[in-house]
Amino acid sequence: MFDRHGGWAVLFGRFVALLRILAGPLAGTMRMRYPAFRTANATGAALWAGGTVAAVQLLGLVAEAWLKRFSWVALVVAVVLGLLVSRQVRARLERAASDE
Repeated sequence: MFDRHGGWAVLFGRFVALLRILAGPLAGTMRMRYPAFRTANATGAALWAGGTVAAVQLLGLVAEAWLKRFSWVALVVAVVLGLLVSRQVRARLERAASDE
């Protein structure tokens, strides 16, 4: 089974956290040919890195367009609200720590 689908497992293993860790040792244990492993691993790495860069780039473009419409008043309100919430959380944590 691994002889037939091992390359795909290594390639797509880049996209799954646990499989990313286990793909190399599993390929070695199953005696996958090194050139096939190297090709699948390099292709998976290039696809993963390229996909990550493309996703972050797209997210940045969307965030930039959204933030251009964001007013300074809303920014001030968001910062003040964030400070109030963090102050409230800190007070609750200190109260919980003093109760113990």
